[in-house]
Amino acid sequence: MKDYTQTDAPELDYESRFTYTAEFDGVCAMFLLLGGMLSGIVGLVGALNFTNAVVTGVSARRRELAVLRSVGMTARQVRVMLVFEGLFYTLGAVALALVLTLAAPLPCAPRWRSCSGF
Repeated sequence: MKDYTQTDAPELDYESRFTYTAEFDGVCAMFLLLGGMLSGIVGLVGALNFTNAVVTGVSARRRELAVLRSVGMTARQVRVMLVFEGLFYTLGAVALALVLTLAAPLPCAPRWRSCSGF
């Protein structure tokens, strides 16, 4: 068919299924790359925001931490307390993000199925 459209009937246009498949694969790869890059940037911004919030919280609670040290907590105990506090916030954020990630597509799934043709 390709030879026919090139030699005998050049006014006809011919594109095979493989051409469309290759083009679609290229578009999918582009979206995966862009989505991955955007996700990485959002993750980096989130990590920097979290670090900023923890540092700001520690500096704002300097007096509270000094009181804890004065009643007998060691520097190591204060450090461990702050680490566990950060882990608590991190795990809470991850759990919330996981729940929202899994629950968000549910209302849209019927519409996607009707639009996709499957």
